[in-house]
Amino acid sequence: MGGEVKNLPVETMPKSSTQPLPTSLPFPAQYRILRALQQRLERSAFESIQKWHPQLAQANGWDCAEKVELYMAFRALDRKCRSHSISGSTRIPKKAVSRLRADVVGIRHAAVHRQLQDHRRLLQQLHSAREFATV
Repeated sequence: MGGEVKNLPVETMPKSSTQPLPTSLPFPAQYRILRALQQRLERSAFESIQKWHPQLAQANGWDCAEKVELYMAFRALDRKCRSHSISGSTRIPKKAVSRLRADVVGIRHAAVHRQLQDHRRLLQQLHSAREFATV
């Protein structure tokens, strides 16, 4: 029991604390998951852009998934959407896109900067990654 991480109820954690809530996942495992998610999301973004907006991939020099940074893909797609009208039926609500972007870009940020995520944040990021990969 000496090296165990205790899961504390949320109510006992101070609201102003900058430390993430404890997670039941050891950091090395969490880091591997975030890195794998980042790579898979970059591949998904690349494949979607190649299929639906090949000129965007060419203009940004994205000839492989490894060259696509998630935040850059979102920025390029935002510019593309603003310059072309999209029918309302295929549009994702702006709030949902903002949340999805924050979570997906957050995955990259946490992986690159090796930031421990609390269990709620990690689960939200996993859910958003799945949603992003299926859009």
